[in-house]
Amino acid sequence: MNREDELKAEIKSLEVQIEPKKAELLKIRGNKQDECEKKIKRTELCKDKFAESELRFAAYVRCSCGAGMAYPENIGMHGSWYCSDILLGLADPKSKVKHTAPLPFVFYEIKSDTQPSAEGATTRKRMQP
Repeated sequence: MNREDELKAEIKSLEVQIEPKKAELLKIRGNKQDECEKKIKRTELCKDKFAESELRFAAYVRCSCGAGMAYPENIGMHGSWYCSDILLGLADPKSKVKHTAPLPFVFYEIKSDTQPSAEGATTRKRMQP
């Protein structure tokens, strides 16, 4: 067996080992995404909330209530931007304030405050000095 054939055999052996690990990782990520979606539903019912550290905020886009739009870290690629006040449990369910409907990633290109091109812009609530 020449070196080329040895390398091909070794690569095939490694691929066989790595495939179950990829499948397990995909399952873990899917479970996180499912849990995230369930938590979002609970926040919309005012029965749960995310910590600010769990959210990614928009650099510029705001909800009609004035709060920044955001999404949870584990939302997955089919997620949406939501009113951060709803996700943070700050929205008053008794208020007549209207909130922007979720903005799906597939239809809206919104810059996150973590993007270098945002140059520090954020819709995150800033702490008062």
